[in-house]
Amino acid sequence: MTDSSAIIVSHGQPSEPEVAEDELARFAAEVSPHLPGWRLQAATLAQPGALDAALATANSADWDLAAAVLLVQEAGGRVTDLHGAPIRLNQASVKHPAFVAAGPRLHDAILAAARGEMTV
Repeated sequence: MTDSSAIIVSHGQPSEPEVAEDELARFAAEVSPHLPGWRLQAATLAQPGALDAALATANSADWDLAAAVLLVQEAGGRVTDLHGAPIRLNQASVKHPAFVAAGPRLHDAILAAARGEMTV
């Protein structure tokens, strides 16, 4: 089994994002032992800057991605495969390649890094 990672995301409480962040961190710590080979993180959408980008391995299904794709796109972000092609839902295959979701500037930087084009 290859190592995988996941992020647990919640909408949080905009007036008190720290409380939700603490609760999600406790939940991630509680769930982690039951998912060997997985690295779990947690973030709330209410916490400013908590989630700048998301990357996922291949084989996510439409039903895993539909809500997230909509949220990212409505916020002005992009969701594409590692070649920059948009993730398209409701196609013949419901499975998707590895992908990245982020705002336009960060998205392009992540794609460049994935292709080995970024220099430090």
